[in-house]
Amino acid sequence: MPRKKKQPEKIAIPITDRSVIKQTNSMINSKYSLDPTQQKLILLAIAQINSDDDDFFRYSCTVSELEQKLGVELKESRLKDLAIDILKKPLFIQERGKWIACNWFSAFVYYTDQARFEFEISPTLTPYLLNLKENFTTFNIEQAIKFSGKYTTRFYQFLIQAQHQRAKKRTFELEELYELLQLPPTFREYKHFKSKVLEPSLAEINAKSDIKAAYEPTKKLRKKVLEITIYFDFKDALEAKTERATKVKNLKKYI
Repeated sequence: MPRKKKQPEKIAIPITDRSVIKQTNSMINSKYSLDPTQQKLILLAIAQINSDDDDFFRYSCTVSELEQKLGVELKESRLKDLAIDILKKPLFIQERGKWIACNWFSAFVYYTDQARFEFEISPTLTPYLLNLKENFTTFNIEQAIKFSGKYTTRFYQFLIQAQHQRAKKRTFELEELYELLQLPPTFREYKHFKSKVLEPSLAEINAKSDIKAAYEPTKKLRKKVLEITIYFDFKDALEAKTERATKVKNLKKYI
């Protein structure tokens, strides 16, 4: 029986300053639970991808570069814990007729003598990140990587998915939203979800990002909230609307 040829090891290429993230909507709406630093590392990895490529590359960066990109301090022990913990936290993608559970990365490699880190995205995610023609969302990593709240980046991605809609809003059944965010049982009561997850996330989005958001309950059963709708718009668009409204008001006064 002929021996299989050993596949050549991929050569790692340096990370770049690419800032555009492009991923399918089904990936944005998948179920997972990651801490803010883990989310930032994944966004950084996705930003390296040229969506026209046919395969993922292995990327390389020094620890100091990674710290600068993510805005966090990463000693070797913390980096190791971070990588191992991500591999324990798969994402679940639900599609018509199937669901997929997979890791974000196929490999992490750390070279101690060089303080250099390599990572490679799981090939299972190829159809969700490469050669995308429809049902995808594009946004800038600089907007999404600045958040410190555990759930803020998720809400930002949920909203930015509707950026090209005339009515910029997302409506969520709460039970479905709880599952997407993989909330612990203590946060699955509306009053706790509102005070610990929803309102802090929207407040951080309003303070740090290019959009402004607000929410309201849109379906109830007696006193129980079953559904919320989050409305948003880009801050520059809101400023332009305000300026136009002010001009109209002043013109009416003059007339």
